[in-house]
Amino acid sequence: MNGFIIATRLGDSYKYSKSFGSSHIGFFLLMSGLILLLSIGWYYWFQQKEKKLKQAVKKKKVSLFQELCHLHKITVVEKKLLQQAIHANSLKQSALAFLDPVILSQQAEKSETNTDQWIRLKEKLFGSD
Repeated sequence: MNGFIIATRLGDSYKYSKSFGSSHIGFFLLMSGLILLLSIGWYYWFQQKEKKLKQAVKKKKVSLFQELCHLHKITVVEKKLLQQAIHANSLKQSALAFLDPVILSQQAEKSETNTDQWIRLKEKLFGSD
């Protein structure tokens, strides 16, 4: 009889641990799903934020060039000359044309038709030599 009671008790504990284990698996799956959803949401939010930041930086580069042109009272013709210099020197940031007088000097030397315009633009931005 004692063996029967032990077997019954072992059977009960087995049933208890089996039902207890399945609730743990369900909880684990639920938490894993929740973590997965939060991770996907966070990744999507981070990607959108990074995309907006890149767009803002791109707009800022353009606006910095525009602001510098306005500040130095650059005419439309002079702006076209600056853009030619930017393109010819493959500058990543257009505002760099306002920092280095060599860029404009090189363009003046290369130019056959409007050398005087390049020289005037250089003097306007950097002063005379």
